[in-house]
Amino acid sequence: TSVFIPLSTGVRPFGYLKILSNEWSRLDSREFQSWKEEYEEQVSVQFESSDPETGFGNLHAFELDKTRVDESIMVFASIRTDSPFPYILKWIYFWTSKVLRKQVRFYRIRKDRIAFFVLPEEWEHFSKNLKELVESLQKDGHSVDLNLGVSILEESREEWSMNARKALGLSVEEGPNRYICL
Repeated sequence: TSVFIPLSTGVRPFGYLKILSNEWSRLDSREFQSWKEEYEEQVSVQFESSDPETGFGNLHAFELDKTRVDESIMVFASIRTDSPFPYILKWIYFWTSKVLRKQVRFYRIRKDRIAFFVLPEEWEHFSKNLKELVESLQKDGHSVDLNLGVSILEESREEWSMNARKALGLSVEEGPNRYICL
């Protein structure tokens, strides 16, 4: 028998991954989830060329930029909310630009996920003000949970991205409004 895993970066699946049941039971769930998300994001590039809702860079731009940015810290953010995503994502963007006193390029990776790059001193300042960001997101009756996965560039840019995804997964497992750095 087989297990069918839906593949999606939004609400509706764009396909399914077929895995034999005995293989499925042997997979490490965290490793598989990280691989699955990366695969979904790579495939979605073929379907989406930009993010018209926010004006942020898309996944393709993110993949290109991560190979050449000067910043050494990658941040993935996952947002859970009942409010319209474009409003919440733009709020995070404007708040970040205000706190860092510069425009930071954001990338919309999937419906509920963004990514951006910062310098170490910018991350330090950003992280000290995270409580203010979460409080500002929850004003006006918005229910918003924010999780961050942070990765510091060491040797490989491929590991950099994978570590940020793993950190985000661990952050979500720990509960809302947390961040983990790998």
